[in-house]
Amino acid sequence: MAVTRIKNNQITDASGANTQVGVNAASKLQNYSITSGKLANSLTYGSDLTITGNLTVNGQTTTIDTVNTLIEDPIITLADGQTAGAPAVDIGILGLRGNQNSSFMGWIEASTEFATVLSNTTASNTTIALTAYGNFHANSILAGGNLSVAGNVT
Repeated sequence: MAVTRIKNNQITDASGANTQVGVNAASKLQNYSITSGKLANSLTYGSDLTITGNLTVNGQTTTIDTVNTLIEDPIITLADGQTAGAPAVDIGILGLRGNQNSSFMGWIEASTEFATVLSNTTASNTTIALTAYGNFHANSILAGGNLSVAGNVT
């Protein structure tokens, strides 16, 4: 098969009878899977990309470098791999604050409590090293059980 030119992200000329290699001038690209051997080890795509099916990412870290992240899901599951056995990881949201302690809001497994804390924990850890409890501001608090107060009540 002779490809004579590639223009505007399309294959414009190819032998119409040759569908064995996945290229046909009449339909541009055939419906065959592209294997990892056909792609570079690190792939960068410099335009918008929309995936209409499911996307599965297998790896240790998924990095999203955006200014604002919009998530339509009403429920987000954290620690999805922790489905059997005794709970072993803390679950929540960690905010990095420059050269200051990080802020964490979530479930502390060792304390069996939801908490807002300051921590020197990094994002790669699975448990939070509690440095100090952080302040929590709310309009109203409703306690359905006992309420313990260690400081002043105003």
